[in-house]
Amino acid sequence: MKLNMLLPLISISALLAAPAGAQQALSPTPAPTPLVYKFKAGDIDRYKMVMKFQMNIAIPGMPAMPNGGAMEANMSMVSVLRSKVLGILPNGNARVRYAYESVKMDMDMPGMPAAEKDKLDEAQAELAKQMPVITAVVNKYGQIVSMEGLDKLAGVPPGTDMSKFFSGQMGFGLGTGSLVFPAEPVTVGDAWTQDIPIMGAGKLTVDSTVESLNTKVGVKVGVKIKQDYYGHIDLADLMKAMLPALGAGATQMPAMNGGMDMRGWGVAYVDPVKGKLIRSDADVDMSMKMTATAPASAPAADGAPQAVNVNMNMNMKVNVINLPG
Repeated sequence: MKLNMLLPLISISALLAAPAGAQQALSPTPAPTPLVYKFKAGDIDRYKMVMKFQMNIAIPGMPAMPNGGAMEANMSMVSVLRSKVLGILPNGNARVRYAYESVKMDMDMPGMPAAEKDKLDEAQAELAKQMPVITAVVNKYGQIVSMEGLDKLAGVPPGTDMSKFFSGQMGFGLGTGSLVFPAEPVTVGDAWTQDIPIMGAGKLTVDSTVESLNTKVGVKVGVKIKQDYYGHIDLADLMKAMLPALGAGATQMPAMNGGMDMRGWGVAYVDPVKGKLIRSDADVDMSMKMTATAPASAPAADGAPQAVNVNMNMNMKVNVINLPG
């Protein structure tokens, strides 16, 4: 499995990752609290993000694969994401630039050739350079108004309109959680829902509930927001959305039918005074069942079936901390 094939999956997973995490609620319960991001030109925040993936993939009937087409893989990625507020627009929205300071990835795949593992290790120094610099316009509730730079993501075909992947319901943070705040002040028990469309092929739904207005997180005190999220992607519709960007190469792509289901939970801790995320954690399960059929213009390799069934189960854990200073 090549590195440039993994980067889009990992990056998109990071963009979709929702929050979770920490400690003890204080008392008494305060009055309803407004939740808004407080932007100031020149502000810099640095987020440490740890992502861990466990995957099980089964492709029965593939002669080139060992173990009857079954494969396991464990991956981890540790990165530091830096955000800088470039300026405040007349309507109060902020232009925010995101860039990765460092990225380190590790993979453990039983049976992975040593040469492939060596290539992965050698590529570590280039990982941060391959992650795109993103500029987003964001409002105070965390809704993304516009975004630039996703087309530079490694592995994305030139000309791909990646803006189709996102909507204003995608939360501010780019890896720090899909967390859009409601317009009204919140109190314990208040809940709201985000529906995030995914390229016309499905959606991710995020249900958020306030569990505490004054939970102590280390030396800070934050609003604790529990999240449940779930969604479905139709792979045939996803391919339809992506094929135009492939140009002539689209005729060589296999037809894909099936879907991916996502289910997870998270908790975010937000400082309502500073208007910033304190930390978050997430745990997401993804299950995919797909049939891929090679086109007549691109016959299958010797011994390989024209159509294959692919079953994949993946668990993703994400931890994000707003680094001090």
